[in-house]
Parts: sequence; structure tokens; C-alpha cells
Amino acid sequence: MKLLSIALVCLGSQVVTAGEYRYNLMATTGLQERLFDKHDEGTTIVFSKESDAEGRFILTKILELGGINGTKGMELWHGAPFEQAIILKGKLDPKVRRTASSPDTAEAEDYQEFVLENVLIRFPIVRHRPGKVFDTAYLETHFSFDTLFPDGLMFGGRKVDFDKHTAKSEQADAVQPATAVESKAKGNEKPQPESEGRSQ
Repeated sequence: MKLLSIALVCLGSQVVTAGEYRYNLMATTGLQERLFDKHDEGTTIVFSKESDAEGRFILTKILELGGINGTKGMELWHGAPFEQAIILKGKLDPKVRRTASSPDTAEAEDYQEFVLENVLIRFPIVRHRPGKVFDTAYLETHFSFDTLFPDGLMFGGRKVDFDKHTAKSEQADAVQPATAVESKAKGNEKPQPESEGRSQ
């Protein structure tokens, strides 16, 4: 019985961790995607082939909009508060893998596989856009998918149900960034959430 208990403990340390994670796309070479758990611990990931196809599609479309990379929480850009809560539900494989390295490529990096089950957006979400005047940028607040995708999205021959991908708000009285805040930027500089990502 004692041997069985010890075996279960050992196996337990290697079980896949299921839960919700904050997503961030880093502006760096090599692996760019990472997750943050509830303790703000970051993990570089690669999506598993077993990931939900619709979830991957939604995430790709959001990133293709530009100006939305995901943040691990509320952040400041030139004094203006903003948040991009992209929440991924799924399973994180505890096994640490390492990318191959060869000449003229990014250095080898550790990563873990993530099986995506669903993508949720917590609104409002702030998108940064180039300003109409040179040397400016806007933080544009969206309160639903309807303004991000006015024509909706089609996947697998049907219209995507955005309600399935909308997370509940955490606190109604939380500090919210103002709509279309104009902030000073340097040249063509765009805000880069989570800019502390690795550079190689």
C-alpha cells in the first residue's frame, strides 16, 4: 500500500496541468508565445496538434488585427493604462522540451506543449493603433467582439458564436482605460506589451 502511494505521488508530479492562462505574444525572434498562470509565472509554449481548431482560428484572427498581443495584467504605456486579457483554457504538458539549434537560426529554447481547448477574451480590451497625426498613437478600447469583427467570422462553414469566446468581467468597478487615448510615441514606435521578452 505504501509503495502504491509513493508511485501515485511520483506520477502526480508529471500530470498535465489543466486550467486558465493569460496569453502573450512576444516581440522577439525564436519562440514567441507564452502563458502566465495565476501566480504570474510565465511559460514559453508551442501549441499541440491536439489543440481545438476553432480556438486556434480565433486566436490567429485576433493577432492578425494588429495592436493586440495579450498582457498578463493591467499595464501602463506612456502613463496610459491598458489591458489585453486573452485567456486560454487548456492543458499544459509538464514535460520541458527544447528546440533544435543550428547555424544562422535562433538559439535553442525550452518550451512546453499546450493543448488549447478554448480562447476567451475579457472585455474591454485595448488595441493600440497608429495615430492620425505623426508621432502619435491611440489606445482604442473595444467592449465586444462586434467592434473587433463587425462582419463576424466564419469557421467550418458556420458563423462563430462569439458568446462562447467571451469571458466574464472580473470586477465592475475595476479601473478602465479611456477610449481612444492619444499618447506620444517616438517616430513610428508602437507600444509593445510584455516587452521584456527574450531577444536574440
